[in-house]
Amino acid sequence: MNLSPTAVELDDARARLAYINQHREVALAAALAVAVIARLVWPAAVPLLVPALLAAWWVCSVGFVRASARLRRAESLHRLEFAYFLVELLLLSGLAWTLGAAGWLAVLFYCCTIVYANLALPHGGWITALAWSCFALLMLAGWQPAGGWPDLAAELAGAAAAFAVVGYSSSQFARMLSARSAALAAANRELKATSQELRRHQDTLEELVRQRTRDLAETSDELRRANAELQRLNEAKSHFLSNVSHELRTPLTSIRSFSELLLSYPDEEPQTRTEFLEIIKNESDRLTRLVGDVLDLAKIEAGRMPWRDRLLAPAEVVRAAAEPLRGWAEAKGLELIQDVEENLPHVLGDLDRLVQVLTNLIGNALKFTDAGTVRAGARRHNRDVLFFVADTGPGIPPDDLEVIFEKFRQGGDALLGKPRGTGLGLSICREIAQHYSGEVWAESELGRGSTFYFRMKAAELLAPADGPKTRRASAGEN
Repeated sequence: MNLSPTAVELDDARARLAYINQHREVALAAALAVAVIARLVWPAAVPLLVPALLAAWWVCSVGFVRASARLRRAESLHRLEFAYFLVELLLLSGLAWTLGAAGWLAVLFYCCTIVYANLALPHGGWITALAWSCFALLMLAGWQPAGGWPDLAAELAGAAAAFAVVGYSSSQFARMLSARSAALAAANRELKATSQELRRHQDTLEELVRQRTRDLAETSDELRRANAELQRLNEAKSHFLSNVSHELRTPLTSIRSFSELLLSYPDEEPQTRTEFLEIIKNESDRLTRLVGDVLDLAKIEAGRMPWRDRLLAPAEVVRAAAEPLRGWAEAKGLELIQDVEENLPHVLGDLDRLVQVLTNLIGNALKFTDAGTVRAGARRHNRDVLFFVADTGPGIPPDDLEVIFEKFRQGGDALLGKPRGTGLGLSICREIAQHYSGEVWAESELGRGSTFYFRMKAAELLAPADGPKTRRASAGEN
């Protein structure tokens, strides 16, 4: 903390005052006690004025110390000190006159006041001159004509010389002490400021260390999470490569095997050749779907997928996804129902991508459902449009409801064993949903079927009055 010059001067003045007054009150109290006891024991030897003057001196000293503590300016303190030393000279003069010690003993009394005054005041010469004046008055008051003027002049000259020597010595001592005190106070303030600055630096360093420790801990946690994610992705990649290599190898092996049979037996019956060609075609379609899923996911994640957005009626999307799969549903003896709520608002999206989502969901439902129905449709959900695909299949375990949407992951035995495919269909659905700020999720109960939901934001509040109506068509309808 930086102090103003006035505050520094006041602190130095109080330090000097505390130094010279640290034993004066005790000494005066002891002298007063001795005077009172002596007065009680030898009343004739100790005049009553002596303890009275000592008591007045002690009271003035105590009052002076108390009053000096309340002052806020060095000039006021110096004036108070000058007044106190003036009173002290008068009290000393009264004591010396009362005790008859107007000789060199009085000079010693005065010298103490002179030394103290030169220590406390910036200019103690005035107190020295006043002390000599009081001594001269004592000499004149106690002068006896029998001694003659020469004796009085000699005593006054000697006293003047003594006062001059004491005053000069005390003033030099006071200057030296003041300089040392000022230097010590300055050093103390500098030390205090340095200590405060060091504490601030220490606090700053400790805070920096704590912050760096927190940052390191957070970085370490992030690295651990990143490492765990990398390990998970590495495991997923290994699983994907193993799965894809197997899934790609299976149709390729079938295609190659049946092609070799056709080449090896050119005279095979037409019915058998047609059967082999049908197998080759189906396996080629399957291989095309597998490669298409991998490429689609790679394009979406790389941001290279072209999006041709336009206003679409939800019924149009459901119809475009369900109709091509009607033959598959009929072949399995399932009822494929389109259930779209009336007057739904339009959605803004790419028809091919939205159809891809519903095709994946409907295809999974048909794949895992052996009997019953598969219902694909759309309905209003607050201000959004909610597409859904519900089946009457075996259901999905709760632990697999999130797993099935991860890349290269498929449900386990609960889904009637490991299904054929790369496990990318639902991952592609989630990526497309996130592209349109929507979401896709599943709800299921074992033994009672599953329902997959795909939510999109509506592009308008209501569809046109002649918009698509609800269509309910079973697999058996034309």
